Amino acid sequence: MKLSRGAERPRRYAGIIFLLILVVSAGFAVSAFAAGGGEGGSKGWVSADWARVLNFAVLVLLLFVVLRKPLPKMLNNRIDGIRAELSELEAQKAEAEQKLPATTRSCPRWRMRPTKLSSSMLNRAMRPRPEF
Repeated sequence: MKLSRGAERPRRYAGIIFLLILVVSAGFAVSAFAAGGGEGGSKGWVSADWARVLNFAVLVLLLFVVLRKPLPKMLNNRIDGIRAELSELEAQKAEAEQKLPATTRSCPRWRMRPTKLSSSMLNRAMRPRPEF
């Protein structure tokens, strides 16, 4: 399973995603400031509002710059961990499938039961259901 193509995609769209997050968060900030002012009249957009929006934009930019390198490493480590766990579980599954015939030989009743169960389920599914 190759992950090289998916690894290139976040780099390609990182700028677009960053701008989209910035625009959406600025929109939320503007709507939050617009929602206030129920205490006797709105002052409109003042210079302190610009300072808050710019402060938030600087915070988002700083987080983007700081987390740009460690975040992909953490995600790649997580992918490797999941891949290792999946291969381990597949090995356990193969081992269990090898033990299964020995278990069904020791208990012949288990060997017959799935056939009866599946045929009874099929019969039950094919029966016409009463309408209410």
